[in-house]
Amino acid sequence: MTNGPDLHALLDADPHGCALARSVRDDDGEIVDFLLVHLNESGARFLGRPQGDLIGRTYRELWPETVTDGTLPMYRRVVLDRVPLTRTVYYDRPSVSGHFEFRVVPFGDGFVARFVDLTKLTLGLETDGGARLYDALDAAFDGFALLRAVRDDGVIVDFTREYVNQVGAKLAGRTVEDLVGGRIRETGDDAETDLFERLRRTTDTGEAWHERLSAPGSTQVWELKIARVDGDVVAVSYRDITEHVDHQEQLARSAAAVEAAAVRTAALQAVTAALVAASTPEQVYAAMGAVVRPSAGGHGLIVLLAEDGRLVLRYHAGYEPDVLVQLRELPPAHPYPATRVSVTGEPRYLGSPAEFAAVQRESSDPVSGGGRRAWAFLPLSTGGQILGTLVIGYAEPRDFDAEERANLVAFSRLAAQALQRSLLSRHRCRSLRICSGRCCRPSCHRCAGPGTRHGISRGRGEPTSAVTGMTSYRSARTPQRW
Repeated sequence: MTNGPDLHALLDADPHGCALARSVRDDDGEIVDFLLVHLNESGARFLGRPQGDLIGRTYRELWPETVTDGTLPMYRRVVLDRVPLTRTVYYDRPSVSGHFEFRVVPFGDGFVARFVDLTKLTLGLETDGGARLYDALDAAFDGFALLRAVRDDGVIVDFTREYVNQVGAKLAGRTVEDLVGGRIRETGDDAETDLFERLRRTTDTGEAWHERLSAPGSTQVWELKIARVDGDVVAVSYRDITEHVDHQEQLARSAAAVEAAAVRTAALQAVTAALVAASTPEQVYAAMGAVVRPSAGGHGLIVLLAEDGRLVLRYHAGYEPDVLVQLRELPPAHPYPATRVSVTGEPRYLGSPAEFAAVQRESSDPVSGGGRRAWAFLPLSTGGQILGTLVIGYAEPRDFDAEERANLVAFSRLAAQALQRSLLSRHRCRSLRICSGRCCRPSCHRCAGPGTRHGISRGRGEPTSAVTGMTSYRSARTPQRW
């Protein structure tokens, strides 16, 4: 090996660390170690030890870990194969710490190694601040990595991590020393393996890529950007945006909740206004069909009132004729849910045809569901009086959440109040006409027409109105029973 003064002077003139090493062979001629022949002053400063403590000693003595971390085998290949090697590594040891680029070239029966402390590189020679590139990257909020393509016959088969900043290593749950110098397909990291094709495409085409990705098997969300910075080198910037995405989703849910509340409030106001404006039973029924049904999102609506111990159909909208025939009068023992609701005063919700069929499974004469796929059975109850049942049918299966159920119950209560008010008003007019021979008002529209069968008797214990032909309210505060 030529190692004269000229070579030493050449190595000493280099501003970066340079070392000259000679092979140490066993009796069989196999390379088993390397002897450090020369080390320039820059290299000694970089290693943090005097030249005299290092020169003349073997790598196994100085750095025992090189036997197992792949460094000695790498140097051995350089010497035997006569192929130069470039490697980027990160060390975090008492003797040496930082990102380094090693360039190793064969020289005689050994090699010359030139190692550059990458943290000493600046963003630009002319920059006033002289900011150090890797210090700047380590201070960044995002993870950052430089990957160099590994090719086989011109085809990219892997990528070597040449640099990873501290934030990037922390986000990956690893140390910088573990990551730098390793290949992404060797670690078995699913996320990096999944990105391989995207990295290869960006390296080959130069087309930058920016996307949000969810980590496999977790709820984490990442934002990644890949860009080619050199022929076979790509830069990867990434950040964990899970908290940001969660916050956005929470804001979206809050906005949706506010919007839904506004819609519900508007619907309730529309229903209230329509029912308050209705003065006759016919007008109340019309408001139910024209305002209550669409406000509730219903496909069909029926009103069943309790009369003479049974439920009688008094209004319908959107129902098929054959179903209306079945609903004309229902005995109290019929399993159709409306009968039970009119007794208990508790609403019932059926979200699918299967649920609807199940409640009438034992019936010999079940009521058909028609074209509906979900139902809300709501008591028409006000002031302790149950007038009957309001049934709203839906064209599609439905999950009735708590807010929708509360809205539907509010609709049914408003409808019951309006219906009771109109029936009481009509009966009052009819009572005055019967007692005095004339109506409370000339040509009063409340005294005639359909919907007059619910009446109020003139006093407790007196016969019900003959006009009604049915059970009537003996007291506005006494619930009617079957």
